Amino acid sequence: ATIDLFPGRDLGVLDTYVTQLFDGNKNRDVKNVMKLITPTGTSSAILSLLPRFDPEKKVHSISKQERKTLVNLLKILPMTITGLMGYERAVVADGGLAISEVEGKTMRSRMHANLFITGDLLHISRPSGGYSLQLCWTTGWVAGNNA
Repeated sequence: ATIDLFPGRDLGVLDTYVTQLFDGNKNRDVKNVMKLITPTGTSSAILSLLPRFDPEKKVHSISKQERKTLVNLLKILPMTITGLMGYERAVVADGGLAISEVEGKTMRSRMHANLFITGDLLHISRPSGGYSLQLCWTTGWVAGNNA
């Protein structure tokens, strides 16, 4: 699996951004400038993926190819999924509008006639994932049929 740390920027725009940061911080260590781009732990992990790369080298000594490799990692960060963290660490969705304020057969708000409340907008505590998706699909279907 991979993660795009900058989904709102294409590769060219991201390369320009990193180049500008590097140009403005030429005498700083790469590891310190990377903290301006990503959180500390993330930047350390990214730099560790670059073979034979010294994170303490000065930005001005980075080659164009090294910078491009780094930018590519920011767009396509490889991740190895090894398993789940267990039920006790699972995400639970919580919060939203009280069920008592929604007409269950239509998903229409009891306070505003033309407002339909669905999915995660409802106050229903549940594990995240499939349960939450099913809630969204079902309440959306009910609301859509009654709108």
